[in-house]
Formats: sequence, structure tokens, C-alpha cells
Amino acid sequence: MSSEKKSIWAQGLVVGSDKNEIAIFLEMLQAEFEMTTGSLDNFLGMKISQYKDGAIAITQESYTKRMLERFRMAESNAVSTPIGREEIHHNEVISPE
Repeated sequence: MSSEKKSIWAQGLVVGSDKNEIAIFLEMLQAEFEMTTGSLDNFLGMKISQYKDGAIAITQESYTKRMLERFRMAESNAVSTPIGREEIHHNEVISPE
């Protein structure tokens, strides 16, 4: 193997439950490639929010806005949900007759 480091550009995501294993994996990558690491804010057009309690929120707000503009719906009247929040249950049995 050459001692010269190779350079590539990639937007990658490394996740795992074992922080030690992640650190070892990143060290292996850094031995072979020039790379930087940091917190994840955006990935493949999705906004990633990380909270101190470990929760993660993923939204596509910018994508949604672009689609609304593309189809000329940016000024349409939004509703919070397309149907009511209550669940509808029907206990009757429907026969094919």
C-alpha cells in the first residue's frame, strides 16, 4: 500500500451504537483518506437536528418548499392534517352480498 494519502469527496454518514467501534472505523478511514468529521446538519437534502437527550429529528422542509413552488402551490391554504385526528372505527362486518 502506498504511504501517500488519497483524497475523495463524499457526503457520508457513519452511525452505530458503540462509540469506540465508530472511533476505530473513522481512524481506519483517516489512515487511508484525507477527511474531516463534524456534526451532521444536512444530509441528502434532509435537515438533521440532534438534541442533548439523544433524540434526532429529520425534516424535509426545504424540499417541501421547493416542491410547493415548483407546482405553484406555495400560496395555497395549508391545513394541519388532511383528516380529523380522531380515529374512526367501524365494528360492523361487511359481507360481499
